[in-house]
Formats: sequence, structure tokens, C-alpha cells
Amino acid sequence: MWSSEHAPAVVCFLGRSSIASNSAAETKSTDSANNALHRLSLIVPVTAEEDDLEDEEEDRQVLMTDGNPSFPIVAETNGMIFLNCADHCTKTGSKSEVISGMTKEQTDSFQKGCNKLIFDDFSDEDKFIEFVSSMKKQCKKHAGATSFLEKLEDNKERVCIFYAKNVFACDHIATTQGEGTMS
Repeated sequence: MWSSEHAPAVVCFLGRSSIASNSAAETKSTDSANNALHRLSLIVPVTAEEDDLEDEEEDRQVLMTDGNPSFPIVAETNGMIFLNCADHCTKTGSKSEVISGMTKEQTDSFQKGCNKLIFDDFSDEDKFIEFVSSMKKQCKKHAGATSFLEKLEDNKERVCIFYAKNVFACDHIATTQGEGTMS
């Protein structure tokens, strides 16, 4: 296990540091991830003036990672915008427990629909909601797929382009594995 003092760091070509780890590493905990971000000077302190402008997201840092439940807490604690890595979401939608019981055609249709939900810029929210509803109807006999769609819908602001399109993530901070390449 990595201690929070020794969290590995990788510097990307943009000069930003990323905390890298594997799934068993301590950087998956809230305290160690928070400590590592501070030790690597990746947190820009929020001034009292900026704290009053909390609703204005354009000047806030972005933390992008997998679905680990500790990272939204780290982002909120540090006044950051939290995004889920779209690549992790699409891979999760392909896991056997999600597509269990589906034919190949159903699986292909489901994955195509999930990619549309994640990557398409719907013209308005009603069309997004309508598309989610139609996918749920198609998958109603498949508990794993329905559960995945519900989680995706619950986290839409964190992963779906339609909701996150105005967040500039090129200068985001990645925490694990390949999120640095997903921005």
C-alpha cells in the first residue's frame, strides 16, 4: 500500500501532476487522496471572494476519476468540480453483470445507447430524459442494465457530455489509471 506521503506522481505533457495508483492503493481513500493532492500542490486555494462565487464553475479546478466514492468528497472539500471518467463508465456498461441475459443484438444496442447517453450533445434535456426512458423500457427485463442506466442517470452531470459540456477539463487533475488521457 502507498502511504499518503509516498503517493506516486506522474507528470503529463501539460505539466500537471496526476496521482497514479492501482485499485488496492491507499490513494483510493478520501484522506490519502486529499493529502496527496495537497502535497503535490495540485489544489489551488480558494479565496474568500472566490468562495462567494461558488456557483460560477468556470474558474474552479476539475477532478476527474473513476467512480470511487471517496473522490466526490475530495472534490467538494476542495471546491473542485468532480467528473467521472467517461471511459470507466463505458467499460462498466460492458461488464458481464450489466449485460447478463442479453442477446448479442441487445448488448450491441444497449452499448450503442449508453455511448449516445454519455457522448452525444442532446439538443435539450427533454430529449435526453426521453432517450433514457426508452432505453429503460428496452432493458426492463435485465436488472444489471436497468441498474447501470439508473446510476448513469443519477450521475449525468458528472459524466454525460450534454450536462458537462461547459466544463473545461484539459487542465483537470486525474487521480488514477488512465483518466489523464480521458480529458
